[in-house]
Formats: sequence, C-alpha cells, structure tokens
Amino acid sequence: MKPVFTFFGISFASYGVMCALGVLCALVFSLIRVKRMHLRMEYAFVMFVFALALGLAGAFFTHMIVSYSLKDIISMLRRGAIFQEYSPGFVFYGGFVFGLSGAYLASRLLNFRMTDYAPAMLPSLPLAHAFGRVGCFLAGCCYGIRCKFGFVYPPGGSAPSYISLFPVQLSESALLLVICFLLCLYVKKGGKRALSMYVFLYAPVRFLLEFLRGDMHRGIFLSLSTAQWTSLILFILFLIPVKTLRRG
Repeated sequence: MKPVFTFFGISFASYGVMCALGVLCALVFSLIRVKRMHLRMEYAFVMFVFALALGLAGAFFTHMIVSYSLKDIISMLRRGAIFQEYSPGFVFYGGFVFGLSGAYLASRLLNFRMTDYAPAMLPSLPLAHAFGRVGCFLAGCCYGIRCKFGFVYPPGGSAPSYISLFPVQLSESALLLVICFLLCLYVKKGGKRALSMYVFLYAPVRFLLEFLRGDMHRGIFLSLSTAQWTSLILFILFLIPVKTLRRG
C-alpha cells in the first residue's frame, strides 16, 4: 500500500524498514529472554548473527531457484544482465533451514548446545517474521486472492491494481504474533522442544494461508505450492522424533 516512504527527505523501502525493525526487535527480545534464563549473552548474540546471515543468504538463493529456471539464470549471467533483469526476493522456508544451519554452526564453533538456547530465542523468529509480513503488505508482494472485503493496491507495485485483494500478509502477521505468544507460554510451562512446537504451529498456518494467496509464481506441483510441500515435509520430519520419544 506504501512501498516507499520519505523521512527527512530520504526515501526508504517500506519492506526493508519493516524487516530491519523485525530483526532489531527479535534481537532485543531474544537477549532479554536469554538473560532471564541465565544463559550466556555472548553465545546468544553470535548464534543470532550466524542464523541471520545464513538465513538471509538461504532465503535469497531459494527465491532465485524457485522463481527462475536454471536456464534463465545462466542466460542472464552470460548476457551480463543479472542485475538488470533479476528481481530479488526472499523465501522464508529457505531462510528458516539455512538459519538453523547457521545457529548450529555457531554452537559447534563455540562449543555449546543449540537446544539449550532454542527455548529462549526461538519465539523471536515469528516476531521478526510478523514484521516482515507487514512489510510485504506495504510493498504489495505476497498478495492475496480476490475478495470483496480486501484492500485495493495502486498501480506501480507487485500486486494487481484496482482489484480488491485479501490481506493474507496481515493475516499471517497476526497469526505469527499468536505463535510467538504460544511459544513463550509453552517454554514458561517447561516445554523443551521449542523448535518442534514452532514447526507444529507454523506449518499448518502456512499451509492453509497459501490457499488465500494470489501470486502464483512461487512454483506449483500437484496443485500445491512450494511452501505447502515444504510445510508438509517439515511437519512430518519433526513429528517422527516426537512419536519415537513417546514410544521410548
């Protein structure tokens, strides 16, 4: 709805600003929780930085793979037109997987257990994600399907103009804040499997919300989007260890 705003004569991209605010809030929230749980702040900070760096890289490259064929990427590189023709973006699940790898790498380098810090830091993930989805709404990306009670975007953005579209970005943002609250409550009551709980909460939400999205360039296979297949796979992968623990 407002992809760019001006502050003191300087123009800023709304999406970038919201993502930056999300990262800052997530860092502060994580460190507050880490301190309350009597964990080492320096370890938490390094893990946060590693997860953020690899997460952003993974989200960027996953978007490239999902949005462009290998032939198109090679063609742009050969013609030297990668910066002119490539439209950058981010795929959350790619960032999630690579971010976990970054957190694990930090724990190995500093010789601490990532699972000790997950209950304190993981609730900051849906918090940051919620800010990012508001940025999507402002930028007009990740827009929803046509509906009578939606929002109408002006011309010039990613979303179709002069058509009422369902605010799927704001819906996901609100649900992410609920997930953040439920994760905090789960940890407060003694829950130790914060990562599994996050997947069990977010994967079904993302799977269902994908049906309300109108941007279909993210890849469709057997009537399901890339994000829906990823949600199913992650849900099953994290469900298997839980069933194994219960049997044990």
